[in-house]
Amino acid sequence: MVEPVAKERPRVAVKGGRTFVYTPKKTVYAEDQIRQRIMGLNQYFERNIPVKLDAIFYRLRPKSLPKRVKLPITKPDWDQYGKLLCDAIEKFVYHTDSQVTDARISALVRRLELSSHWRKILKFSLLELLIVVGILGILAAIFIPVIAKIIEG
Repeated sequence: MVEPVAKERPRVAVKGGRTFVYTPKKTVYAEDQIRQRIMGLNQYFERNIPVKLDAIFYRLRPKSLPKRVKLPITKPDWDQYGKLLCDAIEKFVYHTDSQVTDARISALVRRLELSSHWRKILKFSLLELLIVVGILGILAAIFIPVIAKIIEG
């Protein structure tokens, strides 16, 4: 299971007088887990195809948070989750993330405590479903005008 992970900034280290820039392990692991799930979809958008991205990230509810608070404002920000997702699927779903012309990223707090088995199934099923829905929306936007012209002509 992959808990939502924010995109961490690259780190810089100096060893033996040489400077190295690297991505933190937690970020690399999360991107790899997302790629493994995405590769099963076998969908790739070429450079000239716009992409709509819808994603919901569920986080665990902090124990210190009062129950009356429905939508807590917590760190990390939703945009960090979106950056991680976009970077993870770049070159696997689309050529470059500049193809994403419309995106809706949500970071919500999970209300139910599910077993890790069900959490894993539900989280990836939802992510895959949202990506498929986004893909179908784009395909419909592309092919409906083409089909309408064929019918009219």
